[in-house]
Amino acid sequence: MQTHNLFDEYLLFFVKAGELFLSYWEVRIDTTEPFPFEHALRFVPIESILKDEDRFGLDDRFFLDVMTVSQSNYHYNVLRNMNEMLSPTGEDFSTRKLYAFIGVHTGTGNNLTLGYLFAQYPDNSWEILGLWPDTFAGAVKDDIGVLMVFLAAFKDKPEDWERVYVFQPSGVDSDIQ
Repeated sequence: MQTHNLFDEYLLFFVKAGELFLSYWEVRIDTTEPFPFEHALRFVPIESILKDEDRFGLDDRFFLDVMTVSQSNYHYNVLRNMNEMLSPTGEDFSTRKLYAFIGVHTGTGNNLTLGYLFAQYPDNSWEILGLWPDTFAGAVKDDIGVLMVFLAAFKDKPEDWERVYVFQPSGVDSDIQ
């Protein structure tokens, strides 16, 4: 009897050709530090991936927990250098509270680089705005469980990550430290 592991299934999605997405959130990371990814990222909008009924918000606790994890794990880097944030319609969001988590996940025995773009609202609610890269977005479109597994791993399984970057906006006061 063959058992299916969500990580194994994700790998299949990850290596197949990504879907063509027509619009993106564009985010520029202002740094000279070499990252295992480009400094200009294009996040697939969540509304291109999930149906409205599958979308959900997050509360402050998740982000505060990730920040606590970052303090005791050397491979978590919190950087305030995200700028030039443009919505899929071209609207400038550079003065808004947008955050990105980019990680190199090694818990599956492979190096999977993936990311989430979040917005924080005045009532301290949070929303996922986009996913990166296209192949990760395509995997989540096929199975929402993929989104949840990796999102939870930022907080609950720091040992599964080779490197995690928490990018904060450079021109905005952050509520998470």
